Amino acid sequence: MPHVASEAIALDAYTLPAMRMRSTARERNERHCCCGLTVRDLIAICSTVLIPLIFGLFTVVITIYQQRIAQLQRGQDLDIAHQQRAHDIELAQQQRAEDRKQAEELNISIVQALAADRQHKHDLSLADNLQKESVLVGYLKEMADLLDKNKFTLNDHVRVSIVRPKTLSVLRQLDSHRKVHLIRFLYESELIITDKNPLDLTDADLDGIDLSFLNLDSISLKSVHMRHALLIRANLSFADFSNSLLTSTNFSEAKMSVGTKFYGAQAEYADFSRISSVKLNMNEIDAHGASFRFASLNQATFHDAHLQYADFEGASVLNADFYRANLENSTITQLQLQEAVAFEGSILPNFNTGDHKNIISNGNAEQKKGQYDCTVKLTSPIFASLWNSVKSKLFLRLMLSQKPT
Repeated sequence: MPHVASEAIALDAYTLPAMRMRSTARERNERHCCCGLTVRDLIAICSTVLIPLIFGLFTVVITIYQQRIAQLQRGQDLDIAHQQRAHDIELAQQQRAEDRKQAEELNISIVQALAADRQHKHDLSLADNLQKESVLVGYLKEMADLLDKNKFTLNDHVRVSIVRPKTLSVLRQLDSHRKVHLIRFLYESELIITDKNPLDLTDADLDGIDLSFLNLDSISLKSVHMRHALLIRANLSFADFSNSLLTSTNFSEAKMSVGTKFYGAQAEYADFSRISSVKLNMNEIDAHGASFRFASLNQATFHDAHLQYADFEGASVLNADFYRANLENSTITQLQLQEAVAFEGSILPNFNTGDHKNIISNGNAEQKKGQYDCTVKLTSPIFASLWNSVKSKLFLRLMLSQKPT
């Protein structure tokens, strides 16, 4: 034991100074670590610098992160928008396809409906044509049998009680084309010939009929309705259209060689241009606005005729009789009236009244600015023997002048 104690004492005597030396060195190192700064100072400085730096770095990181998140969000929004747009486009395409399909179906339906309608109208037209044809054929057969039975001589009773009502009824059912066949049948059967007890066709419906280029010499169409009809270049010599409705009917270039009658007819705006006629009877006709351009009206009679606004340009009226005719605003000229045999009591183009026959047989009218001066009212007879002495003082205008204001 004493030996051990001595060793411990010896060890203490050796280690204590060494420990003190190390402690002293450590303290010195702690006090003078860098540039006279201690570790604690350095730690304090680092803490002061690093903490804001760490916060700044953290802020930068957070900002970058937030920007990244925002970019990701925008990308997601764009993706969603693109997807939505693609979806909308797809829906629109589907809708357009559906609309096209519906339109095609509708168009097909419309086409089918139109085709069906056309077919229906065609069927109706065929049925109507068949019906009209049947009516015409039945009428012609019945009339042929009746004529054959009576040896082509029908008494007045048969004409009035059978033929007339049957004919008028059939005419109302026929179109203008088939009416031509009926009229030709009656004409060729001599049932409507002027001097052979013609059938009474009063009020017969012949509107729009086309009898152009036909030979209808002596045909009797008295008191019929024949508006807007065509008789171009037809032979109408001795024909009788008295008291018929002939509004806008076209007689242009027709032949009316002798005695064709239009007595009392209503022929407003009818076309008589270039007709050839002799002794045409147009007494009491209403030919308001009618055309007689370049017509041959030699020896025609127009007693009490209404010829307002009628056009006589180039017409020949040699020995025509305009007794009490109304020629207001017509285009008949002085030279034409010189050819006329009479216009006593007629109303001249300038609204004056003619008082006697052939009032200007030897006269001439003075022109003013290309028109004839008819300012003198004709109130008393002027005989041919006195005409030469007064013609230099009397101004007549016997053609269309300006309308009075």
